[in-house]
Amino acid sequence: MPTKLEKLLEVLGDGAWHPVEEVAKALKMPSERFQQVMNFLLDADVIQRNPATNEVKLNQNWKTLMIAREMRIWKIMRSQSEVR
Repeated sequence: MPTKLEKLLEVLGDGAWHPVEEVAKALKMPSERFQQVMNFLLDADVIQRNPATNEVKLNQNWKTLMIAREMRIWKIMRSQSEVR
């Protein structure tokens, strides 16, 4: 079962804008609690918010880190399969 952070990264990992309500629903989090989390993530520069549309997306720096992480995992898995 993925953690809330893993689920958040899964939802926002495509780099597109997502309605705040959609993200809160995906995280199965009450809107008041998600608002607190969202404010923390905004302050930490993890996500961006478009106030005109009430949508959020993952900041590019975090998207780049996710891609780098996936590449490391892929390389590890590939090297393990070559050993077998």
